[in-house]
Amino acid sequence: MLRNCLGRNQIDTILLHYLGTLDALPISVYGKLYFVPRDKMHKVDLFEDFIEELNRANQNDKALVVNSFYVADDEKQRDKMASEFYTLVRKEAQEYQERAMYLIDSGCHSPSIMERWIGRIDDLKQKKQRYEALFRKELSETDAEFDSLQLYSQELQIRADGIRMQRAA
Repeated sequence: MLRNCLGRNQIDTILLHYLGTLDALPISVYGKLYFVPRDKMHKVDLFEDFIEELNRANQNDKALVVNSFYVADDEKQRDKMASEFYTLVRKEAQEYQERAMYLIDSGCHSPSIMERWIGRIDDLKQKKQRYEALFRKELSETDAEFDSLQLYSQELQIRADGIRMQRAA
């Protein structure tokens, strides 16, 4: 008899990936609280329905809980969210820079790995642009990090293309 089930790690992975599609921004170090931009709110109901279905199929006594509430759209809240986003995106950009430097310094010979990181850098750049529009102001403090990150991305692309050309020859 074959039993289909998911463990906590698989469920966490699925939920985190879905939160990623919502451009969800973690807002608490003490729990799993996320800010979801208004333009993605229509997907929150689907997320809540998915959690309810998981709970119905749950074979453990630990239920998953999801709550959503509207945050007032005022200047004070936008400033708080911009500050939180700035802190998180800066940290993520620094992590990506470190990973790109490692790939460059170690002489990575895998175009696929380099292109995966190029994609992640591009995704982060797009997320920054979406949040800038959301907050209706520029996060100019992150511009220097993104300029450096763009250079690393270009270097990875050049190296990946070079390796592919060498292999093709």
